[in-house]
Amino acid sequence: MFGLFLQLFLGALSLVLAAGVGTSVAAYIARTLALARLTPRRALAKIAGSCTFSQGLSMPSSGSPAPTLGAGPVHGTIPGSSIIQPPGVTTNVDGDVVLLAHGDITIGGAFQAILGISSMTMISLRGNIRITPGGKVRGGKIASGPATRGALFRLAAAGPGQPGGVIRLLAPRGSIDVEGRVEGQDGGDGGKADDDGFSVIPLPTGAAGGQSGAGGEVWLCALESIHIGINGVVRGGEAGKGGAARAKSMRLGDSLAVHGPGNSGGDVHLNGPNPSALTQVFFEQGGVVEGGHGAGRSRRPAAAIAGNGLRSNGRYANAIGGNGGDGGTVLFSGCVVNGPFTVRPGMGGDGAWAVATGGFGDDAILLSGFAGGGANAVGGDGGAPGAPVAVPTAAGTTVPGQPPVPGPGHTSTGGSATVITGGGGSGGLAGNGGPSGTGTAQGGRGGISKTLSAPVRVAPVAATGTPGALRGSGTSIGVP
Repeated sequence: MFGLFLQLFLGALSLVLAAGVGTSVAAYIARTLALARLTPRRALAKIAGSCTFSQGLSMPSSGSPAPTLGAGPVHGTIPGSSIIQPPGVTTNVDGDVVLLAHGDITIGGAFQAILGISSMTMISLRGNIRITPGGKVRGGKIASGPATRGALFRLAAAGPGQPGGVIRLLAPRGSIDVEGRVEGQDGGDGGKADDDGFSVIPLPTGAAGGQSGAGGEVWLCALESIHIGINGVVRGGEAGKGGAARAKSMRLGDSLAVHGPGNSGGDVHLNGPNPSALTQVFFEQGGVVEGGHGAGRSRRPAAAIAGNGLRSNGRYANAIGGNGGDGGTVLFSGCVVNGPFTVRPGMGGDGAWAVATGGFGDDAILLSGFAGGGANAVGGDGGAPGAPVAVPTAAGTTVPGQPPVPGPGHTSTGGSATVITGGGGSGGLAGNGGPSGTGTAQGGRGGISKTLSAPVRVAPVAATGTPGALRGSGTSIGVP
């Protein structure tokens, strides 16, 4: 009789603890409701570019000085009769920059962004723009969104990554020759979120990683021709990776972890300014124009670890993987392609994987052990490849471009999902062990097939005798 009274007393005490030691029931309920509404913070929209430029700029003449670019850093407007960057030089860009020349612009080294979101524009008013075989115009990568950790009554919701800036090469009366590389700015990764709970206050925990930033666009606009030389590359910016999330409850707390979603890769635009006199586009063997890849998953999953029971059942864990971002594409306007070409969209990013671990049920003193906690995990969907490219030809027809090329983290594969259910507690003097929890794992939908893999369900295991049930586990693998 004393054992039964003790178990009832401890059960009532657990309800008080569930409301939080030194906290109110209202605070516990508020945090639980907030857990149900916890979603990743969204990134800003992709930055749009164009072929236009401000006529209010101070226009240089043929008699203006002809600057030679050095190491920098540079920002603002740099005018000149012509502008040259010698081979082997690295010019760092630390803010929005405009190279504005009356005549030619020649890039022979690396012209690259180093800080924040940098829009890079090159305008040759009456000449040509040339990126030599050793030249590189690179947007680099935006910094990640701010990470965050949970606090006593605050769930962890990390900040989103920033979108990549725009790179523009404008020759309104001349040509563009890319024999080197023009690479769009990569979006920032979503911030990471962690909520580890508190050892003395049993509260639910929740963490949501931030969405990644979109890849930056690349614009090539010329009147006469656009030439992609041998091994020349023009590529949209890659989207950042979604932010990882980890939520771990100590005792009596459910947990929710939501991985931040990915974003889309940057588009590449090839434009001619005169619809009545179409700009000619030429490719040499090895030259490639492609959209940026969508966001791939981060190295960490969405991981939810529920709290163990205290004279009660184990708690529930729910982990949701973020979707991969879609690939960018290549768009033509006012121009036609002559001869063979290699033009393709970017690949979709992989969905993030998810791992959910239910809490253990507590041992009983007299009766049957308490049940283990359940777990649910859903892998993120894979991002779709960029829209198929429609290539206008000099013959007046439109033909499809090549398919995208997969790479590490960019296969449009759905994320896997793993559940580990909580084991039941050991039985007391007059009871059996508690059953394990139930669980469901669902791999993410493929970005290409748009189909789901088979879900894996973990049924509870009933325990006989004093020992509690072992944990159950299962994994559902995502598909492309």
